[in-house]
Amino acid sequence: MTECRRSVEGRYLGLVRNASDILDEAYDYGPGAFWRLERGSFGMLVPFDWSRECVCLLDIFYCPHRRPGDQICWTWNGSDHKATLTPSIHSVGQWHGWLQDGNLVSV
Repeated sequence: MTECRRSVEGRYLGLVRNASDILDEAYDYGPGAFWRLERGSFGMLVPFDWSRECVCLLDIFYCPHRRPGDQICWTWNGSDHKATLTPSIHSVGQWHGWLQDGNLVSV
């Protein structure tokens, strides 16, 4: 059986101080919306059951902005519009995949 990956085109919404500043625009775009927070993390909406109405909001910290108590952080390629984070992002029971070149690619 061949594994099928699904991807969604990403849209970079900008650098913001608080996620609340961008959430309306993010929810209007739906899965694939992502932004960078000044504190050193990426926020993103990822697909949940591949429905525009069902999304999961994630806050992903990239190195070297790891906070005490964070169990993992991701490396970032330094690009905003074509962001790539490694390793994969796994929100157990919700979504597992990558942010690669500004797009979300599911496992």
